[in-house]
Amino acid sequence: MLGELLDMVSNGDKLTIAESCYAAVILPLSVPPIDPRLFPELENGVFDVLYHTYYSYLNGHPKARNAFELIPAEKQREDVILLERHYQMWKVEIENERHSEEVKKHVAAETRQQLREHKKLTANRGLGSNKLEYDRKSIVLQSKMIYLKVAEFYQELGILKQDLTRCGNEIWVDSYSYIHILFRHYFPSLNTHLQKDYHFDQSINFDNLPSYMRQFISRYFTTIDCQCFNRKSIYLRYRGTVYAMYFEPKQVFTGRSKRTVLRLETFFHVSVASLVNHVNQMSEKQASSELSFFY
Repeated sequence: MLGELLDMVSNGDKLTIAESCYAAVILPLSVPPIDPRLFPELENGVFDVLYHTYYSYLNGHPKARNAFELIPAEKQREDVILLERHYQMWKVEIENERHSEEVKKHVAAETRQQLREHKKLTANRGLGSNKLEYDRKSIVLQSKMIYLKVAEFYQELGILKQDLTRCGNEIWVDSYSYIHILFRHYFPSLNTHLQKDYHFDQSINFDNLPSYMRQFISRYFTTIDCQCFNRKSIYLRYRGTVYAMYFEPKQVFTGRSKRTVLRLETFFHVSVASLVNHVNQMSEKQASSELSFFY
């Protein structure tokens, strides 16, 4: 696999996001080590490694580590400069309101909304300009990571949305769904400006998020009677943790005809007391040893 990957990189072949990320991790470990930054085709993978190394301290940290050791100060300075370059370039993408690519259009719109909320909630709080700029940088770089993750989903799936028909309901899970889930509910340290129910859950593998969403929706309708579905929400317990899935109606036009589909808006761990009490008053039915649904 390493030999094939190296041949692809050397030949300048177009790589998927997953291949680029894998190459950026594995090439420095080869003998002799190969610097992935020498290859433009690995730009996405290099960013992925940088982001996961420095997302908690974008300007570097004396004790920053990679997978094996402390990162030398000189190497950190190079990394921070490269992250800043990614920030400035991606900020231009976020400011563009005319993207034709669906995933980029949704992630740009969501990021602009995040930046507006951050500006509103931090106004008149006496935060210095350096802190405000750091927060903006954190939000923008997070959005690039989410863009790559969702774009990778669709490269692997080969389709732009999952379209499920269950009990007469057409349900869409698309890039808007995944961007909203990842941005608002799974990076709490980066989103303290938002009043949301945050929870980072290692039971959910983000790399396989589409398969989880399809599994949960499909298993709900084979476990719970159709008449119990309110077209707004599904509550479930997975590996001991209670989650909520929320849906919103969306008008879809095909030629002159119009129909209503339900789009998955968000998925999150239930921890707010009022919602916990609501779920506790519902009945629960087991679907498997790890999964059950409330109705």
